[in-house]
Amino acid sequence: MPRSLVMDGEIVCLDKRGHCQFNDLLFRRSEPLFIAFDLLHASGKDLRRERLLDRKQELRRIIGNGLPPIIFADHIYESGIGLFEKACELDLEGIVAKHQHAPYDPERSTWFKIRNRNYSQMLGREEVFERERHKEPVPGWHSCALACATAP
Repeated sequence: MPRSLVMDGEIVCLDKRGHCQFNDLLFRRSEPLFIAFDLLHASGKDLRRERLLDRKQELRRIIGNGLPPIIFADHIYESGIGLFEKACELDLEGIVAKHQHAPYDPERSTWFKIRNRNYSQMLGREEVFERERHKEPVPGWHSCALACATAP
């Protein structure tokens, strides 16, 4: 495994059914996991100009399906509506949609976060879910970039 990685993903806490529990993350009631869905840098090589499919293939090669605390998030082709409906049915926050051939461009977003407006864990905390990244209480806690300085 490379000594340094920069991955794109989300930090979550999961319950026994595998459902995200925002309150457990917010109040540090269980161990967080990092759901990795993109690879931006590996062993000093900048991968951001590569296609998403190529970056995800390299990510899977490096971490496999992952072991806690890092889990690989696979992608689903051409079934975004069905995936979003299932996310809503499972009471998840939503889904992230990325173009499979797009590079990673921090200046011009090539991805969309499609939120479940009926997400039960958002009630009373809308300001947390709508917060702009630069106003985060702890830099990076809700961002999609996580730098791992050393890997085991």
